[in-house]
Amino acid sequence: MKKYWILLCLVFVVALTVYLPHWMVSPGHLGLSHKTLENKCLSCHKPFFGIASDKCTGCHQLDKIGVDTVNSKILFHKKLQTQNCTSCHTDHKGTDGKLTISNFNHALISASIVSNCSSCHQLPGNALHQQVISTSCSNCHTTNSWKNATFKHSSLPGTVSQNCISCHASPKDNFHNQQSATSCSSCHTTNEWKPSTFNHEKYFAFDKHHTNTCTNCHTNNNYVQYSCTNCHEHSMSKLISKHSEEGIIKIDDCAKCHKSGNEHDIQFNNNNNNGDNAEKVKQYVEKNKNDDD
Repeated sequence: MKKYWILLCLVFVVALTVYLPHWMVSPGHLGLSHKTLENKCLSCHKPFFGIASDKCTGCHQLDKIGVDTVNSKILFHKKLQTQNCTSCHTDHKGTDGKLTISNFNHALISASIVSNCSSCHQLPGNALHQQVISTSCSNCHTTNSWKNATFKHSSLPGTVSQNCISCHASPKDNFHNQQSATSCSSCHTTNEWKPSTFNHEKYFAFDKHHTNTCTNCHTNNNYVQYSCTNCHEHSMSKLISKHSEEGIIKIDDCAKCHKSGNEHDIQFNNNNNNGDNAEKVKQYVEKNKNDDD
């Protein structure tokens, strides 16, 4: 009698497994694209062997996977015939579940494919990549983190690497606008763009009456902005009045004309917006010097 009950229980369990597999052995509902295969376990599984790739390729043709869904249109699945589909794909995560793993493991691909990125990825079409000499993506990229690239300027031709604005946008601030387009290397390096080295004497050659104490001109540790009125007794209204007498409107960049800090030492630039008044300013300065004497 005991054997009879054991046999009956086994038959009952087998029957439930066959007719109600989603109750007995299914880990969850199939994804929406496989919904028609719900409870048809043998469509994907082999008894005692799990999921076999030949079951997948019975419906999915390797050379057509991604034709309608992959933006790059590079169809690489046909190169993965030795790999099991479950290495990257899964199911039974519900109707809204993803069938593809989030992080692709390049170790699953043969070395010959891994070393040739364009066998799966489209070559970038932007201007920077078109100028790169090296054809090996691994010079800058890794398979672990593609976007955090380590760029090497040595990959570019010399004519490009020496002309920064061929890749980088030109700075828009007043100081950089006065520099030539090819002079970036006088302050910057390709190894470390920031911080840069700055030749203060080249642009602000103060005379003996002006000390090179940073805080005299720069405040709050802001070395981009400077002010001469921190020390000089001239009020802004007086400065505006005196300069406007000679038609000089733009006075916020003192060092553009007074590089030494001396109000009588003027660097004339006939290309700036004050160029038309250069001679008048010179006469004005000479007159004031004579008055002071």
